[in-house]
Amino acid sequence: MAGILALVAFIVAEAASCSFGCGRGAFSFFEFVTITSFLVVLVIFLCMVTTAYQKVTIVHWPLTELITCIVCVLAYLIASSVLAANVNDGAGGGAVGFGFLSLLAFVAGGYFAFREWQDEARPRLPVNRRGNYVPAEENEENEDL
Repeated sequence: MAGILALVAFIVAEAASCSFGCGRGAFSFFEFVTITSFLVVLVIFLCMVTTAYQKVTIVHWPLTELITCIVCVLAYLIASSVLAANVNDGAGGGAVGFGFLSLLAFVAGGYFAFREWQDEARPRLPVNRRGNYVPAEENEENEDL
């Protein structure tokens, strides 16, 4: 979802910046942040959809996704705030709105990536076939988990 919002924010910002003359600083930085985050999310998405994430074992994927979300949140916060301070029309306001929506989507993605990373670090307790936790004493006696 964050990638789609980033792409929409880029398109709206591009349309708004061209009405002012392409190359304005705030719009240029906002466009850089949106298209870069879209491309990074697209690469991570393609790695997850294919089996590349299983073959590339040197990359810790939940941590990579968490760091990506944190960097994108900070970049969107700066870029959207700077653009909001410099915009004076509806199209620029739309770009700012989609920028902040993208920021919220990256916050949500970061939360879920953090939970996944935290779950991987947590030790697994043995469970029986019914899904109940098995104490350590019973686990040693019962090896048919």
